[in-house]
Amino acid sequence: MSTEHVATPALANRRPAASVIAECLRVQASVPPNTAVHRFFGVSPLGRDAEPWYVGALGELEVARRLGALGTA
Repeated sequence: MSTEHVATPALANRRPAASVIAECLRVQASVPPNTAVHRFFGVSPLGRDAEPWYVGALGELEVARRLGALGTA
């Protein structure tokens, strides 16, 4: 029985949060821009569906930062 191996990039070669950021941007692309009134009152430009992806990207970047700091200690 043969098993096919699909080539996937090693984790070390991937940028932290790259796929999460791409998904955030994809979801955010369908959100209309804030109006001047929204901007004046500080309403977030992120759509409700894009916000969890944004927060996830921030989390992945923080984990990468902390892991990087372990390597330099």
